[in-house]
Amino acid sequence: VSAVILIDNSYSMSATDGVNSRFDIAKKSAGQIIDSLPGGSSVAVWLSSDIARPIIPEPTIDLNLARSGIRDAILSDRRTDVLPGLRQAVELLKRRAGTSKELYVVTDGQLGGFNRLEEIRRLLDDGKQELRCRFILVGANEDRNLCVSNLQQASGLAPVDRPLRFEVTVTNAGQRTENDVRITLFIDTTRTEAPIADAMIESIEPGKSTTVSLFARLSGAGWHTISARIASDRVPADDVRTIAVRAVNKVNVLMVDGDPGREERDSETFFLTHALVPVPPAEAENYFVHTMTIGPNDLPGQNFDEFDAIVIANVAEITPQTADALASRVQRGGGLIIFPGDNTDIANYNRELVDRLQVLPARLGELKGDAKSERTIAKLQEKNFEHPIARLWNDPASGSPSGANFYKILSLQPIGETASAGVSVPSSQPATTSSVVLRFSDNTPAVIERVLGEGRVILFASTCDTAWNDLAVKPGIFVPLMYRCLGSIVQHKDEQLTLRAGAKLTLHPPAELIGRDAVITTPITNPPARARQSRRVELVDRDPVLAFEDTDVAGAYEMALPDQPLLKFAVQADPAESDLRSIDADQQRVLASAADVIEQNGATELAMSIEHRRVGKEMWIPLTIAVLALAVSETVLAFWFSKPK
Repeated sequence: VSAVILIDNSYSMSATDGVNSRFDIAKKSAGQIIDSLPGGSSVAVWLSSDIARPIIPEPTIDLNLARSGIRDAILSDRRTDVLPGLRQAVELLKRRAGTSKELYVVTDGQLGGFNRLEEIRRLLDDGKQELRCRFILVGANEDRNLCVSNLQQASGLAPVDRPLRFEVTVTNAGQRTENDVRITLFIDTTRTEAPIADAMIESIEPGKSTTVSLFARLSGAGWHTISARIASDRVPADDVRTIAVRAVNKVNVLMVDGDPGREERDSETFFLTHALVPVPPAEAENYFVHTMTIGPNDLPGQNFDEFDAIVIANVAEITPQTADALASRVQRGGGLIIFPGDNTDIANYNRELVDRLQVLPARLGELKGDAKSERTIAKLQEKNFEHPIARLWNDPASGSPSGANFYKILSLQPIGETASAGVSVPSSQPATTSSVVLRFSDNTPAVIERVLGEGRVILFASTCDTAWNDLAVKPGIFVPLMYRCLGSIVQHKDEQLTLRAGAKLTLHPPAELIGRDAVITTPITNPPARARQSRRVELVDRDPVLAFEDTDVAGAYEMALPDQPLLKFAVQADPAESDLRSIDADQQRVLASAADVIEQNGATELAMSIEHRRVGKEMWIPLTIAVLALAVSETVLAFWFSKPK
């Protein structure tokens, strides 16, 4: 027999019965499969999650080597998807010579891994003539499981030594109500004697989620890892979630004021400046947000690289040279915030920043309302805030942005397919789609964002002063909105440092580091060699590139580069993997139409069961032939002896 064994090592396999994990049972089952193979057989062993990775890539007759590889196999925190590994195994066996080929898939039968059940059935049906497939389902049903399904820094900016809000979501993926759920928060480690903060959730019903806010400070500029943890249960892999956050000492903002006015208070950017730097002038130098204001005539030759964000407020025209410089800065990680006004040349903005460069997230449309009448024509939405910038208003304690009144607005026509409000306009060149941050109460866009390269562009439908609205004099709305917009811009460059398990981290360090090595410390303890690894900075397409792909295990990672600050990044598991529901009886029947399905909880009688099925299937053809031959013989003899003498 030529055999391939696929062992599920996705993180649902970490679920335990109190003694053994599903993965332990799966490895024992794989050993039993090898024991059941006839003499002279060969076997390959692969680990399978959402990808397949070989332990023994090709069938070997050294069965002890296969057993050793199975013993040393380790879990990952990747999600389950049966189909990719199954395809590779089928292809491998089809390439093998011989007539007796067997494929074994040892898995917990998690429902999420069989989303493409019909494709699985067709694949196995097509290969029925060449190989036999058996699914070994391991692990008892688990009806209790809590998971930390989300963790995010919710304050926008992350200044050093200032209180930051972290939102932690706990989901009850089990089938029983869970009470008195304690959440703890840790900084730069997941295991210390005392957490930085904690909270208690009174009750979470099955299938429901609850979000709590915890507050902490980050001491020291640079990278930190923050972990939220709940008490360990039968699925320990999802009881902790970690993110990477960069604490900053200073954020530089350039304001381009298109209508400075005669008095300071008449300035277009007066309210915005005071919202971002809400301290007396004597203390402004020590505040973490630094602003600089210039006029439109100062734009030519301005070095935008010195600023994290550039605000264009009621500026009449954007020259082609300035538009190019702004687009370049955004592509390289800067942010651009645009407020319209009475001076704004709509045709110019559409020509330079939409048609030519695809910078704006929306095309500027018609003006609506009369600012002089101060008659309210629009208010902001009251509920269902989906964008991360606006999500804080889902909490009633944060108030509501609907208190702001708008007398005049500029209609925005979102570019791309993800924006559901207003008129969606296709761009003439490939670009990322826009997303609506806030809507007016009639569901049209009020604020729209677009990711462009490594930066972001945020476009408002009204002014940042009180000419078209009273938003700027609603500090409970305007201040958090602007801080979160600024935070979205600054943090966007850092988002890639919180990865999904299995994703590759790709960085672009300074060119002088080409050929030098980075040392990466990981949470992987088995085998010990994976705990500390090195990667070299390479030159790829004239660009310095540092890639790290060994991210199968969730947790906190550190990367040390020569002459560079210590970089920290985090890996997270897919929260969907916490749903431990298995394929039901109907789905098992579909699977059984193309393969044997064996439920195995103890790995004790598996070898005998496989041998019995193998013998039964190998013998049915000769037995059928023998029975048919006997029937034919009896018919012939009966006919012969019944002839008249």
